[in-house]
Amino acid sequence: MSHVKPRFAAVDATFLIALASGDLACQATVDFLGKLRLYIIVTPASLQALQETADKNLGTRIGDLAQEALSSIALWGFLKDGLPDLETHIGANAAQYVQKSLGLTHTQSRVLTEVPLSKADLLLTNDPSLLNLDNPALELIILGRDLDSFLIFDPIMFSNLMERLGSG
Repeated sequence: MSHVKPRFAAVDATFLIALASGDLACQATVDFLGKLRLYIIVTPASLQALQETADKNLGTRIGDLAQEALSSIALWGFLKDGLPDLETHIGANAAQYVQKSLGLTHTQSRVLTEVPLSKADLLLTNDPSLLNLDNPALELIILGRDLDSFLIFDPIMFSNLMERLGSG
């Protein structure tokens, strides 16, 4: 019997909030990832961003959705990735470099560096700042920090791609 290495897809807070709101593209993306046998992981930075969104927006729709997403992660079957201390330190240093190089927020930079540390092959997000990154520049920065490269998709693009591939 051959051992199959597990594969992972990371999701960020924007994806999780959209999923909690019933976004059909996010739901389809989760279904496709299951069919592809990819485990969905939520990185520490994404968990923190969700908690901060819930705390800062108490009593609002976005705050309620963030809280619902936090309480639904296990129900949805997603994994919470607790990075080891060494990888957390490596990620924090790389995040500072990414933040300075690309002009992103600290949280966005942490998400980008935690994805490869979590062994994820792709990141699913609705964050326009992450979706509009210059991928070659990002890849050079990530590889320059000895991190594996990965792909960034929005749920609509990913589900459309999977439908085209499945229909062929």
